[in-house]
Amino acid sequence: MYSVIFFLSFSSVFSTQCILLETNEIMKPTFTILFTLVALCLQAQVDCGDDHHFYGTISTSCGIDIEAAFVNISSNQPEYPQVVNGDTFYDGLCHAPGFDYEVVCYKNDDILNGVSTLDLAIMQQLILVEMPFESMLQFIAADVNNDGVLSTLDIVELEKVILGQQQGFTNNSSWRFFDADKLDPGDLSTFHEVVSIENLDALQEINWIGVKIGDVNCTVVSGGVNCDDGYRLAGTVFDRCGDVFAGEIEYKLDSNQEGYPMEYIQTGFYDLACHAESEDYTISLYNNDNVLNGVSTLDHVMISRHIQGIEPFNSVAQLIAADINRDNSITAADLVELEKVILGEQPTFTNNTSWRFFDASADLDLSAPETLIEEIQIQDLQTDLVGLDWLAIKIGDVNNSSLGCGVTSSLPKVNDVLIDVSVHPNPFTQKIKIDLSSLTYQEISIRIVDANGKLVYRSFKQIHSGDQMIIIEGQNIEMLENGLYFLTLTGEHSSSTIQLIKS
Repeated sequence: MYSVIFFLSFSSVFSTQCILLETNEIMKPTFTILFTLVALCLQAQVDCGDDHHFYGTISTSCGIDIEAAFVNISSNQPEYPQVVNGDTFYDGLCHAPGFDYEVVCYKNDDILNGVSTLDLAIMQQLILVEMPFESMLQFIAADVNNDGVLSTLDIVELEKVILGQQQGFTNNSSWRFFDADKLDPGDLSTFHEVVSIENLDALQEINWIGVKIGDVNCTVVSGGVNCDDGYRLAGTVFDRCGDVFAGEIEYKLDSNQEGYPMEYIQTGFYDLACHAESEDYTISLYNNDNVLNGVSTLDHVMISRHIQGIEPFNSVAQLIAADINRDNSITAADLVELEKVILGEQPTFTNNTSWRFFDASADLDLSAPETLIEEIQIQDLQTDLVGLDWLAIKIGDVNNSSLGCGVTSSLPKVNDVLIDVSVHPNPFTQKIKIDLSSLTYQEISIRIVDANGKLVYRSFKQIHSGDQMIIIEGQNIEMLENGLYFLTLTGEHSSSTIQLIKS
């Protein structure tokens, strides 16, 4: 047995250490002894003298730990700022007392964690129906463009990110962090993103609350989205005016894999996440609620006049709405079925649902069943995001009264920031001129759908405050078939739908 004493002097971080090693093999290779020394030295206590730490936790208001965040410590001393990695907990060591410091937390990755089209639907309700916020944390999450105001511009920005049209938020990071110890969820003035310490004289515990931008229903997961390389199917369900379907829809996704079919209850904005690559899928939609929505004796009269040849329907969507018994023809049997439902003699349609949903990319033709696609098939899934839009048609509502289409706004106005909208010429042939007045600078979306609800034109325009004109022209407009169309302008707080005729 031999005893060997090593005296080691480390930097100021470590105190001088004396290590006694006993070994039976004095001739052990040098690297073995050195490895043992290093291991013993690393167990030594950190001693910063009078220096101090910044430390704390990083989590969401829902109690979810946040990983891979960074804490930035700034000071007017040399070698600052300093950055500390934060995985749920962080500890910024050894800062000199008597100086001033500023501490912030940041993270700008994993942008789609917790974000889905369900968040779009919730934001739409918050804006248009003036639902109250659960807290100002939800407001921060919904303020996607970081302008301090919740508007349809935030919906447009988030939709672009979800659909992969842009990789990040234009004027925001994917996360925002606030001093948890001073935060009152109901008082926005208590949301501090910078913590300032003057004349540091003690240990500083600073805990952070992180808000995932776009995640208004708090579904973010710790460590980021982990779908085992799963892919997503997402999109929008539109009504016959081109507006987003307002009710709940049952989405059924089938596959020959274990665990399928899967069923989801979501709104007109949907996002079915985490599905395996290179597999086949079938998706269909279902809603059988509120069978009398938009249905009245006027619809009964209109179907009767169509059957008699007095006023034939001019759109496939009307024919589908009038096909009550779902036999791909309009007969007296449809009138009998509709009358029973209107009079309360039966609660639902015998061989039909109250809504039917069709692939919005297809040209619907009642005489050609292959165009009435109510199940969309995806073979050999290879794209990380598949966008699928749908057209919703209310059965029995042949005059479209359940949707509020017409020359007035199809959405409740929160504030008249987009006003005095008119279109000329109407009927149009080669171009459409839109006169409007705006109370603010904003981005608006312009959508045109045909009588069947199929989207035929879409664009975004930046407009200024005051009176102005927008001209829509080009081959897409010139090539439109003659008939009925609906033009929808969606601004920051309002939307207007105008009926157009192409001649």
